[in-house]
Amino acid sequence: MHFEVPQPVLVCTYTNVAVDNLVEGLAKVGVNPLRVGSQGNIRPSLITHSLDYKMQMHHLYPTFGEVTKDIENLANEIRDLGARYTKFLRKTEVLKGAPTKRRMATTENMFKDLEMKKLRLKGIQRKKYAIEQKMLRDVVAEADVVRYFSTFHLQ
Repeated sequence: MHFEVPQPVLVCTYTNVAVDNLVEGLAKVGVNPLRVGSQGNIRPSLITHSLDYKMQMHHLYPTFGEVTKDIENLANEIRDLGARYTKFLRKTEVLKGAPTKRRMATTENMFKDLEMKKLRLKGIQRKKYAIEQKMLRDVVAEADVVRYFSTFHLQ
């Protein structure tokens, strides 16, 4: 704060204890720290400075949750339809002979429905990614200092 740095500062450490000590000290002097990394051993008093907490408090988080549920539901529909489609194809093969127009139409419709659902899933996944990125940008932009716990060594 003394040097009036206009953007967030990133600080990396090797342990959760070091991260927590820095976050605690910075919060006490009025700096807005953001703790990024493992949430396993975070001090309860510092949870409000964690990325997970701030993401959950973001105004887009309910929308993010709804989109996540939509993805899960559509993925289940795709899985179920895929299983029905495979079962129908096997049943058609077992019957042998030339497939009837009705069987061919059913097969084609199931395939088209499956492909449309897959395309819709990709679109919803892109929407989820965009919402998540917006939330991350907003949270990081509000921070004065970003703390990151790393389990790997920088070279």
